[in-house]
Amino acid sequence: DLPFIINEMLDAVLYGYKPMEIYWRYIGDYLIPTAIVGKPPHWFGFDEFGLLKFLGDYTSGIPTIMLKTKFLVIKHDATSENPYGRGVLSKCFWPVVFKKGGFQFWTQYAERYGQPFLIGKYKTDAKQEDIDELLVQLNALQNGGRAAIDEDVSIDAISAGNPQQADIYKNLIHFLNAEISKAILSQTLTT
Repeated sequence: DLPFIINEMLDAVLYGYKPMEIYWRYIGDYLIPTAIVGKPPHWFGFDEFGLLKFLGDYTSGIPTIMLKTKFLVIKHDATSENPYGRGVLSKCFWPVVFKKGGFQFWTQYAERYGQPFLIGKYKTDAKQEDIDELLVQLNALQNGGRAAIDEDVSIDAISAGNPQQADIYKNLIHFLNAEISKAILSQTLTT
């Protein structure tokens, strides 16, 4: 399946290198490769001579040097000093981390300042159970939009925050999206 093999090989651009295992089989008198299957790069490493080794069982700590006829190694921008190559996804690490943080802060901002604060006012001689009931009603009003309260109680809604402040997080996420696009596509599609 040549399209599948090519698709697996293209992972080398993303990760820096891609080990591909060759499955051999005798057909008649000939030893022929019958399949080439990509393996996860983190299963492998390189020795001091740049030869592929299987890291294997992490508890034993004994790497196995792989036979040259068993594995192909596709590399992207590899050098003798860096046999692991240069993966495009390595340029995306920090933008993705900050983007996730930006989404988190944006969501927290929207939750905190997107809805008005409800302030319930009660009389100074109110009992603690009346105050607790008012808090339950304010919660119901905030979440469900309906509440039944005593006519002696008043509720004020205070709008907090400036809607333009949320654009800080939105602009951050757009910037990080552009950085990820530049890393993978070499442009932001604005040209």
